[in-house]
Amino acid sequence: MFGLNMKFIGGLLAASIAAAGLSYLKGRWDGHTSAVTSARIEAFKEAARRIATMEKNNAEFRSLPAGDLCRRLAADSGLPAGSCD
Repeated sequence: MFGLNMKFIGGLLAASIAAAGLSYLKGRWDGHTSAVTSARIEAFKEAARRIATMEKNNAEFRSLPAGDLCRRLAADSGLPAGSCD
């Protein structure tokens, strides 16, 4: 009878440790995803600022076709022009 209680307590302890480990891993994952999300938001803000500046400084920029617009933005960002295809 005493052995059965020890097995139950041992199993309960193991389950608690496993649950704590999973909770820790989920917290790390959530922190990672929020960092990635905030980096993407900052990149979007920078791109929007860059586009607004280009539109303000160059009137012909607004009338460019989509492909030329993409190539111009890619060149300004330092990205390869092939990413626009």
